[in-house]
Amino acid sequence: MIFNKDGNGLREIRHYCQWVLGSYDFADLVNDIILAEEEVKNTVGAEVFIRAERHYLSSDYTFSDDIYHSRVDGNGNYYHYDSGNGSNSGSGSGSGDLVDINDMLVTRIQRVVALIAYREFSINNDLSHGPTGRRVMIDKENEQMAWEWMIERDDDGLVKKANRAFDRLIAFLDEQNISEWTGSDIYRQTKELILPDSKTFNDTYPIDNNRRLYLAMVPFIKENQRKYIKPLITTYYNDLMIGLRNNILGTSILKDIYELCKLPLALFTIHTAIKRLSMKLLPDAVVQEYKSSATGRSGSFPVKQSEKEQLLRLLYEDAIKELKPLETYIENLNTDSGSGSSAEEEEPKTIADRMLATNKFVRV
Repeated sequence: MIFNKDGNGLREIRHYCQWVLGSYDFADLVNDIILAEEEVKNTVGAEVFIRAERHYLSSDYTFSDDIYHSRVDGNGNYYHYDSGNGSNSGSGSGSGDLVDINDMLVTRIQRVVALIAYREFSINNDLSHGPTGRRVMIDKENEQMAWEWMIERDDDGLVKKANRAFDRLIAFLDEQNISEWTGSDIYRQTKELILPDSKTFNDTYPIDNNRRLYLAMVPFIKENQRKYIKPLITTYYNDLMIGLRNNILGTSILKDIYELCKLPLALFTIHTAIKRLSMKLLPDAVVQEYKSSATGRSGSFPVKQSEKEQLLRLLYEDAIKELKPLETYIENLNTDSGSGSSAEEEEPKTIADRMLATNKFVRV
């Protein structure tokens, strides 16, 4: 566990969640911390977490209540970096800059874990669980039970803070080129995609620059790339992917194909994400069209399945529409090059040819 190394577990939690009361028992948070750590491992890879945990448990790491610590850059200028470590001993798991990087990694992972764990803990802690069932325990003279909308707003705020903390962690892994991250399975998968990072996706279809959401959508990008893009661009596909991996698209044809691929692929991916992901993971900009305006706890969920299906239908129709220019471009290339075969031998290339009649969102 990446908390409570020297018996300072609650102090460490309050370092990131200042609203947590000092009277809490850290032991009550342990189960939620363990589950939150698993969520971090599933998102950025177990090896990244293991590196941070190993450093945290080493003699190199000493917890400090100061969030910011001064350092001097190569030009003699002071700067601040986010760390939980007040010392830089230069021994043990690393020295100099490596220790600083590991300190920052620990801090970023701890922040994510603390926010997720506290939110899950607070859901159950709102009520006491006794032999006669669940009860509300309050001091009637000095306390008042929160309204549903207050709890809903607080939950939403905790989720957003955790998502931003996740984004900060992922950005750090990218910027520092952490080897455990660049060697992870999820990172390698992104390098096989036409939309290989959150910035490219966000530039194509806005997702609030949400890196965590992008990673959650990687399987959907891969699925829709295989389903809609690869069969359409056929012989150009391998050259395109090699060019993207090497950051060199050698011909104007590949550049054109790349630009025409991005938007339909992003739309198909968002369509899949809305069907399969938790609404709490999606930015408001994506889901606001079908979120309830009610003030109760149910306000975070779609009001009607029909409204969700309407949004899905519109997204799908937009994706099909944006795929048409790519179809036309490929058809013109094939015509100009004299490629192609008889109608009997030719594989279907149009969307209508590939659509199933059972797909209720497509007119055929």
